Amino acid sequence: MAAWQMADGDKTLTVAPADIPTAAPHEIVIETRATAVNPVDWVMQSMGRNAFGYLTCPTIFGFDVAGTVHAVGDRVTRFKVGDRVLGLSCREEDGPHSHKYRGAGYSSHAFVAERLAAPIPPEMAFHDAAVLPMGVCVAATGLFQDDYLQLQLPTIPAKRREEWLLITAGASSIGACAIQLATSAGYNVVTTSSPGNFGLVRSLGAAYTIDYHRPQQEQYDELVAFFSDKSLAGALSIGSITDQTSTVESLCADVVARTPKPHSVKRKFVAFVSRVPQKLPEEIEHKFVWGTSLEYSSIGPAIFEDFLPKALATGQIRPLPRALVVGHGLDAIQSALDRQREGVSARKVVVTL
Repeated sequence: MAAWQMADGDKTLTVAPADIPTAAPHEIVIETRATAVNPVDWVMQSMGRNAFGYLTCPTIFGFDVAGTVHAVGDRVTRFKVGDRVLGLSCREEDGPHSHKYRGAGYSSHAFVAERLAAPIPPEMAFHDAAVLPMGVCVAATGLFQDDYLQLQLPTIPAKRREEWLLITAGASSIGACAIQLATSAGYNVVTTSSPGNFGLVRSLGAAYTIDYHRPQQEQYDELVAFFSDKSLAGALSIGSITDQTSTVESLCADVVARTPKPHSVKRKFVAFVSRVPQKLPEEIEHKFVWGTSLEYSSIGPAIFEDFLPKALATGQIRPLPRALVVGHGLDAIQSALDRQREGVSARKVVVTL
């Protein structure tokens, strides 16, 4: 069974039978016990082919899944049937780096690449584990891949470094994962959030916080002053994927451009998660973050195989922001999409199955 988008423009998902996916050689098939909602899910439903021209219906949305392994591909070595896992359910149409991605998270069984899956500690609930996959993928891509910020990889325990990093929207799903990954790699993090979430982002490891409700000029002045005597490795800009009036992207670029580049940093770089501003300072190098590209990078197994299993087991990486479970069963997926679209703060909308 699955929650289907039957036609482009439909405002309600339809629960109907679906075949259990066949695992490709390097994939596992997960019996889904929990799935989380990301903004891109309801954007894909509401905007359809207007924004994602490759979409064909009927189709299944959803990327974040946690559950038990139902089947394994013939080249899978890390998992066996019955294992408790989390993963990103995603396949790219037309092959690697086409950015024509689709998921299968809103279904009873979902395919996941072995490189984007990790075991769940016995004490971790499925609904908690489901908040992580997309956030980890996007954050790790922007922070560690060679064509992005090129930061050093996280370790257990973390090896402290002198460099600092600016991460906006620290209480968001991607922001929370980014702070934890960056601090696990030894970097010092400055982040933005509402004052009500300062405690959360500091518990994740942020060393300095700024209220993003303040006027942008005030934020800019404070950040430039703060970084004036520090080594800034760059910025991960996280904003709204639908708000075209957002200014956080320009803020990140302007702060990085103004801050002196330390000798340990090769370039002034901003990784953009939401959108790239039309005008940027000339010295800024940048790239939009495609989190799905982690499957084709050495960073994928470095995070999901070498780091995340032990980091979850030891508590160095925690499933935050906390899950907001809004229902049980595929019938609850549409209301979950609607709830996420209304807006949540420091929570991630989850449905259990």
